[in-house]
Amino acid sequence: MKTTNFLNSTKKQLNFLLKNMFLSILFLSATLYTNAENKEVIIKSKIDKVTVFLSSAQVFRSGTLSINAGTYELIFEGVSPLINESSIQVNGTGNYTILDVKHRIKPVLPTENVIPVKVTKDIKILEDSLTAINFEIDDHTGQSDVLKFEKRLIESNKMLTGGSDTIPEIKDGFTYIRTQLMDINKKLLEINKALLKLNTKKNKMEVRLNSLKSYNSQVNPVKVEEPKNQVVITVFSTATTT
Repeated sequence: MKTTNFLNSTKKQLNFLLKNMFLSILFLSATLYTNAENKEVIIKSKIDKVTVFLSSAQVFRSGTLSINAGTYELIFEGVSPLINESSIQVNGTGNYTILDVKHRIKPVLPTENVIPVKVTKDIKILEDSLTAINFEIDDHTGQSDVLKFEKRLIESNKMLTGGSDTIPEIKDGFTYIRTQLMDINKKLLEINKALLKLNTKKNKMEVRLNSLKSYNSQVNPVKVEEPKNQVVITVFSTATTT
């Protein structure tokens, strides 16, 4: 195949002409192997000539590749978004048949940038630390619940409501109850202090974790690329075309 020419236009009929597309079996053999499944071949073309008119321009572009027998989509990128699809023209010679020519706008999906290794490690450390601190909080909360239950049992003891006991027995009973309640209240106070410290520490860690998790959006936001304008030429070759 010697030449392949295509023409497209700008907003005011910008003409885009591709010519001299040679097919060589060795030049893009690796590309063809990579795209064997969908048989799409992106042609690395170059601008050979530009003709500028008052209201339009004509661009000549060429590229080189090789194809074996089969159907392929030859893709030319870097096309103006103002291309007039009706102006595209393709022709050439060789052991192939042009099946279709079209203009295609291919969206580019945004990809999140990779979080730095140090940030990833810090996130993992914080997540593990939060898991451990939650276990500590649950443990202290459980102890507090048990002590509160004991306190309710003591406060509901019948000795507090009087009875047939003697005065010394009642005094001894009150002394015992007072000692128990003071001990429980002291332990509850210690647990509440510990819970306050743990929850304060937990809150700070959660703030830090959220900050690290939003690192990309703050420091390295996702870049949305413009869609690619392409000219796609579908060809069928009966044999290796050079």
